[in-house]
Amino acid sequence: MAEQNATGLEDIRHLLDRFPEDEATVRGLIEQDPIFAALCREYHQTEEEIQRLRERLEQLDEELVTRIEGYAPI
Repeated sequence: MAEQNATGLEDIRHLLDRFPEDEATVRGLIEQDPIFAALCREYHQTEEEIQRLRERLEQLDEELVTRIEGYAPI
């Protein structure tokens, strides 16, 4: 049960944003299905990692442009 309760709002925000009318259903699934709760946590972690990778890609892209063209963003 503690693991189910560990699934917070951030872990299900993507579902609530996509299906706001089904918030009670989503929360019920979290409480009743530990596999669903775990998948929500994993999905949230994956989204965070993707965001970090996108930010890193942007940094690398700026570095590359700066080195190749001598361009420095303002």
